Formats: sequence, structure tokens, C-alpha cells
Amino acid sequence: MGACGKTAAGDEQGKVFVVSGYDIEITCPSGWKQIDTPNFDLKCINRNDTVNMNVFAFMQEELGEDYSAESLFTDQNQDLIAKRDNVMVLEEETVTESEGRVLYSTLFSADRDGSTNIYYINQVYFPNSGHIAYILFNGIPSEIKRNRDTLDKILMTVKVISQG
Repeated sequence: MGACGKTAAGDEQGKVFVVSGYDIEITCPSGWKQIDTPNFDLKCINRNDTVNMNVFAFMQEELGEDYSAESLFTDQNQDLIAKRDNVMVLEEETVTESEGRVLYSTLFSADRDGSTNIYYINQVYFPNSGHIAYILFNGIPSEIKRNRDTLDKILMTVKVISQG
């Protein structure tokens, strides 16, 4: 894992967060804020503190030649699910390729510490540069459903800002 993300200059369309050490940029709506934590490369929360965005960043070369981005997505999901109870898949995994990126997504609900949450799990892979952003949005079911369009828009902003 790399260093914690840094907030870059924002504008009227949102607030830009950078996963340092990986040069991955994610734009969230204004009002989202970064939370310092050693557990993720970047952790942000929405203005109402109801939806978390947790990011792990990787480079394909860190994973080794025989370990694919798809395998990483599957393994990370299985690890997350193993630590939850009453897991229910709400949306099967989808894979979408466009504009030099591959987006893996799935959605499930599960209980943890006596509370039910929705986990909207995504991974954005840039095959040309080898950058990977594993992005987990989680929150109570009503908040994830209410914010789903916003979360999808955030995913579309993920980009590599340097390939050096």
C-alpha cells in the first residue's frame, strides 16, 4: 500500500483526492472529506457521514506476472465477505471496458458488528499503465441506494495523473 491520499485543489464540480505513491486521482462531490487511517491508501466520507469510500491502490507489477487484476478483485471481495455475516449478493459481478480502463463492480449486503450495510465494491484497472484502484463504498442500505448515481459518477472520475 502507498501513502495516504492528499487533497488537491477542488473546484465547483467537486473535490479532488490523490492516492499518493500511485498517482491515482478521484473526484468526489464538494463536501466529501478525507479521513486519516492506516488501513487504506485513501478513505473519504460524504458530507452527511453516511457513505464511506475506502481505496486500496496497487500496481500490476506489485502483484506479479501470474496474478491478474481480475484475481485481485475476486480475492479482495472474498476476504471482505469472509469477515461479514448474512452475506447476500444484490448485483452479480460486472466487467465493463471503456476508454483504456476496465471497471469491475458488484454489490452485496452483509452484517458486521450487529449492523446491516451495503457494500458497493469496484475496481478500476488501467491495463496500459498497470494502475489499479480497488474502491469500496459502504453505508446503510438506504444511503447507498440514495447515493448510487453519485457513487457511479465518482467511479467515472478515477484516472491516472502520471505514468512515470
